[in-house]
Formats: sequence, structure tokens, C-alpha cells
Amino acid sequence: MARRSATLTDEPTDDGQPTEDSQPTEDSQPTETAPAAETPDEITPEQVRAFTETAPADLIDKTQPRRARKPFQLEMDKVAEEAYQRWIAADQPKLWQNMPTVTYFLNPEDVDKWRKVIRRACDTGFDTPEGEPGTRVRFGTEVTLTEELSALVIEKTGNPEALPGRVAVSWACINKRGKAAPAADANGSDDDDDDDD
Repeated sequence: MARRSATLTDEPTDDGQPTEDSQPTEDSQPTETAPAAETPDEITPEQVRAFTETAPADLIDKTQPRRARKPFQLEMDKVAEEAYQRWIAADQPKLWQNMPTVTYFLNPEDVDKWRKVIRRACDTGFDTPEGEPGTRVRFGTEVTLTEELSALVIEKTGNPEALPGRVAVSWACINKRGKAAPAADANGSDDDDDDDD
């Protein structure tokens, strides 16, 4: 037989336990549960359908997901933005020899990770004014410093990092509007080494 729910009263039985059949007193009436408050800004089915499948390119660039950036990446973002502003101020040159560049002198084993940091800074490190295309990096040809070249660079720039055996990694931050002019190789032919891998 199914057991009935007990209603507790203030009057215990002889064994000290409340009875099941006792009627609840005025003070022991169950309280009513307040109805759940309605959400003030309820989402409607119409709002769910009010989306855009194809966003403008400018908006897509600005909404690109960005992971939390480490301090060194944030600093490189600033360097990339400064490099881009110098390129704009120089009238957006397409020839490598006319581009304002940034050059690091790196140990060979560090080159790949530095290139990734530089590329990330130029691709997503800062926003360009509305209506302008996004930015990208253009790398130059990597050069390993000889004793003679190292001495020349240190003499001309005063940068003590330009040590023999290190790799000179030069780059410019330019916009995505068009391909930069190809650079001439040692034989005089053109080689567009944008290195956008």
C-alpha cells in the first residue's frame, strides 16, 4: 500500500513522533512558491532569424578571433604598427629598397619563432582606419652576417646585436591592397619573395 505524505504538527504522539493524520494548524500551512520572474529582455524567434550570412570584409577583419597575447607579442604589435605608419608616411612604396624596414639580428635557431611573432603582429596586431585594407608582412632575404658585414653594420647602426654568425631578418609591414613590386635577384631577374607561407 502506498504511504501517505506526512503532515507535521506541533502535537507529537505518545512516542514523541508527529502523526500522519493530524490536520495542519494555521501556523503550519505550507507557503506558496513565488512564480519565477520573467526575463525582461526575452529573445524572440524573429530576433534569432535577424542575422547576416555574409558580412563586409572590413567587419570580418575586425571580428577575427584573437587569443590573449603575451607581453612580447603586444610589444611586437606596437613595432609592426610603427613600421606600417612609416610605410604610409613614405607614400606606400612597392619597391623593397624604398620600404622602411625593421631588421633583427637573430641566432639561426631562433629565426622561425621570431618570424611567427612578426607575422602575427602584422596580420592581427592592430586595426587600420576604417575603409583601409588590412596589413601583412613582407620579409626580405635572410642574410648570415660575416665578420666583415657584422663590423660594417655595427659601425653604421651602433647595434651590438649584429654579431658574426647571426641572421639578419628584415621585414616591412604593408597593406593588403596589392602585391609589392618584385625584387631583383643577383642575375637581374625579378623574384617576388613575399614569403606568405
